[in-house]
Amino acid sequence: MPSMAAVPASAGKNKPQPTQHQSALQALELSQKAFAEGKFQQALRLLLKIEQQPNLSDEIRARVLLEMGITHSVLNHHEQAAPAMKSALQLDPLIDLSSQEVKSSALNLFLSTRERLRGMIELTADKQEQAEAKIDGEKCGFLPYKGTLRIGRHEVEVISEDKLWQAKQSLVIFADRLSSVHVILKPVQAALSINTTPPGAEVMIDRTRQGYSPLGPILISPGKHRLQLQLFGHLPYKQDVFVAGGKKDYLQIALKAMSGTHLLAVPNAKYHQQGRPKRLWTWIFASTAVFSGAIGLGFGIWAKNGYAQYQEAAAQGNEARYLELREAVPARAWVANSSLIFAGACAITSGILYFLQK
Repeated sequence: MPSMAAVPASAGKNKPQPTQHQSALQALELSQKAFAEGKFQQALRLLLKIEQQPNLSDEIRARVLLEMGITHSVLNHHEQAAPAMKSALQLDPLIDLSSQEVKSSALNLFLSTRERLRGMIELTADKQEQAEAKIDGEKCGFLPYKGTLRIGRHEVEVISEDKLWQAKQSLVIFADRLSSVHVILKPVQAALSINTTPPGAEVMIDRTRQGYSPLGPILISPGKHRLQLQLFGHLPYKQDVFVAGGKKDYLQIALKAMSGTHLLAVPNAKYHQQGRPKRLWTWIFASTAVFSGAIGLGFGIWAKNGYAQYQEAAAQGNEARYLELREAVPARAWVANSSLIFAGACAITSGILYFLQK
């Protein structure tokens, strides 16, 4: 036998007198008991009697109307079931039936009724120039925004175009009502641009590589950060910088060139000059080793196949083919051996440079 929803422990707005409130709750319990015993007509009469009482809270009235809809659905009174559920949802858009053990037909009717009900939203912010709104994680447009939403609870997020300001708020949409929401954006990130003289310095913030100067704007959290700059031939630069949330900061830094003494003292300094990648020659020699090795392998396979053909031509007495291959096979083998030796030398060189070019 299907069961009905539990009676709410407390009322919402429009609180009735305590005696009337208790009377409504007691009558609701009696209707639930009758429903559980299969006395659906008796349960319906009790619910109708409760619903006619004045000054009921919206929460209790919504629950009564919802259970009237369930009872009508069980009695196959479909014309009365849907309006009762709709009235319940209009009073309390957060009322739920999905967790209750009711007939699937009643549950489906409730869910379809809730899905059809819509409310309106008007969304504004204190900093709404080019601020974008998201509702339940979906982009819906720039502020000021007006639209319709399914009834119930929704999560609203507003973020400025530069991603520095943000606001989040939860709201409840009622059926056929306009909900005007004004949010106050708060700073959540800062923007930092960095340029160096000369350009091309590697930029690290809090020991994380960000790129090469000129750089930015990059988004970072407000507060204190450790800035490090490195450029081949120049002294390393370190500085603690403080960035304020919602602000755009620009740093112009002149790097000091190293003297000959400094260059000798720091042979393994990290470098990056005018956008050149670190360990440039390491990767050049490594790539050359791979390319030469591939050529050597190809010529080696070609020489091996030619030698087999050379022996076959000798066995068959094919003099022309024999003479042709006698000259070609050694040449192929020489190219294969030379390429493999050169590939090995490049591989060793790249390995040495890998440790020298840090």
